[in-house]
Amino acid sequence: MDNYRDAADTVKLDRLIRLIRERAGHWLAIQMEAAKIALSGTDRTDVDLHRIERELMLPITRDEFDESIGKLVVKTEQTVKDMLASAGVDAASVDTILFTGGSSSVPLLRQRLGELLPQARRVEGDLFGGIGSGLALDAARKLGEGVPYGLLECAECTQSPSPSTEMEWQEVSRESLRE
Repeated sequence: MDNYRDAADTVKLDRLIRLIRERAGHWLAIQMEAAKIALSGTDRTDVDLHRIERELMLPITRDEFDESIGKLVVKTEQTVKDMLASAGVDAASVDTILFTGGSSSVPLLRQRLGELLPQARRVEGDLFGGIGSGLALDAARKLGEGVPYGLLECAECTQSPSPSTEMEWQEVSRESLRE
């Protein structure tokens, strides 16, 4: 195996080979998702990689995380700018940003969207179930089925910051169904 012999760091290559042999790619993805969630609320976390190597821990700081996702955040900003331009809407006239889905809790993304849409109030949706609920609502509309009212109840949303935001979310959801 010439690549192995030529590798600058065979220890890391051995870890990668073990990960592949054990078909642990999804496990690693779950570990990294947990780190993303942790770094949305703290400045540092440790990722437990014991499955790759006994007692292996990977410390990650929010700054390192922000650096690793920076290009994706810039792409998201550009997508929002392009969407606003396409719709002929000025960023200053956007009055609400609805944060839903796990990635919407990432501080760097929230900061950049807040800077891009400075007049917009921030409304919390269900960070962990909002995307699935939205897909269910869309499917119900497309298939002509009734929309289960329970999908609109934000009282089940564990991530809502306040009862007033929950009420706003319920109203936004009900209004969108009437359109």
